[in-house]
Amino acid sequence: MTGDNEAPQIAVNADPMWDQLQAGVRQVVPIVIAFAMGRHWIEGDTATLLGAVIGFGVIIAGQLHTRHRAKQLASIASDSRTPDAVAIIKP
Repeated sequence: MTGDNEAPQIAVNADPMWDQLQAGVRQVVPIVIAFAMGRHWIEGDTATLLGAVIGFGVIIAGQLHTRHRAKQLASIASDSRTPDAVAIIKP
């Protein structure tokens, strides 16, 4: 919670490794699933289900992460104490 004299804060990790690991997993898992499907290690309905669930899961996780960051930036930009050189709201 912020007081009257405090600008809202965006929480960032001091070490970006966790964010990089999450992004790497989101990118590698669909490739691994596609490879396993191509080699026929998983077939039929199982392959279709895994592909759909993993695919949609990756998309949804990425969109939620992006939306969360965008909302944080918009709240900072809309604060009257934030200089225009730092952030502005697009019309």
